[in-house]
Amino acid sequence: MTETSTTITPKGTTPLRNSVWNALGSTMLGLNTFILLMLVSRFFDVATVGAFGIALTTAQLLYFVGLFGVDNYQMTDFKEQFSFSGYYWTRIITSSLMMVICLIAVVISSGEPQKSLFILLLTLFYLLNLIGDLYQRLFFQKNRLDMSGKALFFRTAFSSLIFTVMIMLGVSIEVSLVYFLVVNLICTWIWDLVPARHFVPNKKVFSLGEIIAILNACLPLFISILLMNVIFNLSKYGIAFILDDAAQGWYNMLFIPTQVIGLISSFIFMPLFN
Repeated sequence: MTETSTTITPKGTTPLRNSVWNALGSTMLGLNTFILLMLVSRFFDVATVGAFGIALTTAQLLYFVGLFGVDNYQMTDFKEQFSFSGYYWTRIITSSLMMVICLIAVVISSGEPQKSLFILLLTLFYLLNLIGDLYQRLFFQKNRLDMSGKALFFRTAFSSLIFTVMIMLGVSIEVSLVYFLVVNLICTWIWDLVPARHFVPNKKVFSLGEIIAILNACLPLFISILLMNVIFNLSKYGIAFILDDAAQGWYNMLFIPTQVIGLISSFIFMPLFN
């Protein structure tokens, strides 16, 4: 079930370098959500903060649908039980499922155009993350955590930077998110797609049997991760259904400091895990 690919013996990297870049990338990804919510909370009214917050939560849940637990499986598949082509086509299928659910959510929220647009744009951001993640897990397989960490760090850092600049210049959230997406797309190409050419063939062989095997192997993990995050965010959806965007906005602003704990934990423990 494996395919021949051009591999490169890791050079110019050390366990310490791998751990540091991996920790920086993971921390930057967590910091990204903090930055987005903090900026919107600082420069816009409470109702807008609420609409943006619930849209971001929805996009994050859809992101777990797109991952389908395959990311954790792929990064530990050092013996290459499944080929990269298998992971590639599986990601296309799960990403398509994510976008279908996104469009359903947009239609359901069509009575609130701003919130619908937020959901669409933020889900597109996580779609780009799915593309980048596929190749970052490949780097993991090849023992190049430094490449994976760099890709995640620079892609997230530059995207967050352009969003910050646009918001501070008085640009609307919607337009700022478009710039955010464009920069993320460019960074994904530079730090994910181009380096990955050294590890995988250009042709991606489609194998339905392999795709089904991957999905079956990852299904229990996917269900557990999705349920955990749904339960974690139930309070936000409870507010969305019972109260209004203003109440959601206040809740999100109070919720922001709790993310600092996660950021500090990632920075301290991620190097130890790897």
